[in-house]
Amino acid sequence: MKNKVIVDTSLFVAQVDSADVWHRQASALASGFIKYEVQPIFFDCVINETITVLCRRFYERKSGNDIAEILNIFQNNIANVSITWIYPAIRRYFADCLDLIKLHKGRVNFHDALIALAAREINLPFIASFDRDFDSFSWLTRIADVKDLV
Repeated sequence: MKNKVIVDTSLFVAQVDSADVWHRQASALASGFIKYEVQPIFFDCVINETITVLCRRFYERKSGNDIAEILNIFQNNIANVSITWIYPAIRRYFADCLDLIKLHKGRVNFHDALIALAAREINLPFIASFDRDFDSFSWLTRIADVKDLV
């Protein structure tokens, strides 16, 4: 069983945005975390990217009230203690991120490379994501369905 799983932006956005194509699967995974006592790990770069994506989506839908509601959820429910801060190490990861991007011929973006490197360094081998690019990293196992949690 996986007791700690990094939550990627694709999962986080889908869970919050009921119009997302992955919403149902993301909600089931979130319930699976509770059922199987899996601790979700939130990296600061994922929080940042999730807020950016959601704000853009709701702005484009002209749903300004939804933006305020979403930001309130983040302020009230994502306590500082539940965020793993990896941005302070970005200076150390920078060259390796660029190397991973080159190795994968640009298929992997900077944030995904950063997440993968941090996961390897702090020994977190599982990531909940719908982004298949994470399958490129031998040290990460992608969780995309509740059955993957057991």
